[in-house]
Amino acid sequence: MDVVGARTAARQALDGLVRQQAAVIAFERVFALTGIALAFTLPLVRLMRQNPYDDHPHAQPAAVKP
Repeated sequence: MDVVGARTAARQALDGLVRQQAAVIAFERVFALTGIALAFTLPLVRLMRQNPYDDHPHAQPAAVKP
């Protein structure tokens, strides 16, 4: 292999390694951000009500029993 070809192959190999490491770091950061978002929103589930029509005066029952 000549000098130019070796230099090009070395740069391509380094570029591939850098891209691979960048993808791993990006995945790790997005995964951590998703975990933090879940940790902050999970307590909000307790604030949700079961049925929003429970206290409505004109609410119809789901099934009429004979």
